[in-house]
Amino acid sequence: MVLPTNHIIQGDTLTVLKTFPDACIDCVVSSPPYWSLRDYGVEGQLGLEPTLEAFLHKMLAVTAELKRVLKPTGTLWWNHGDCYSTGGKAVSRPSMSLGSTVKRVLNRDYIPPLRSDVPEKSLVLQNYRLTIRMVDEQAWILRNVVVWHKSNVMPASVRDRFTIDYEPMFFGSLVFSGV
Repeated sequence: MVLPTNHIIQGDTLTVLKTFPDACIDCVVSSPPYWSLRDYGVEGQLGLEPTLEAFLHKMLAVTAELKRVLKPTGTLWWNHGDCYSTGGKAVSRPSMSLGSTVKRVLNRDYIPPLRSDVPEKSLVLQNYRLTIRMVDEQAWILRNVVVWHKSNVMPASVRDRFTIDYEPMFFGSLVFSGV
């Protein structure tokens, strides 16, 4: 398979990655769906699994395929935010407007409580849990955690915690090339 250059490939991540040969990609930059934050209205989408463990299991399947397709000197840039554990919450759901122009408008739908052993109101640490498992179970090399500071973030509407104005970018590799 000859991989296209500067080409967008759409499809289910695992299905598409399995069509790629081993060690054919130099760099992966990704911001996967975070657990329990948004419903994109797509059947079988990542991020709305009923438990944190189910989400991590799916994401580890994706990262295993990414590891397979990355060259030994390849790098991974993984932007992954977090969420708070709650008893039940609204998630963002895009809706389509009428007419020829499609506009995304966020409306809120209630979803039942998601199962997690994380205490209510605590950060879930989904991003760090996944990254630790990538290192422990898949032998990724975590080179850095880079802070992506958001200078124009919306203030948090809650009063018992600070507004989060950053997301971590996990920089990983398979074999450190000394570069």
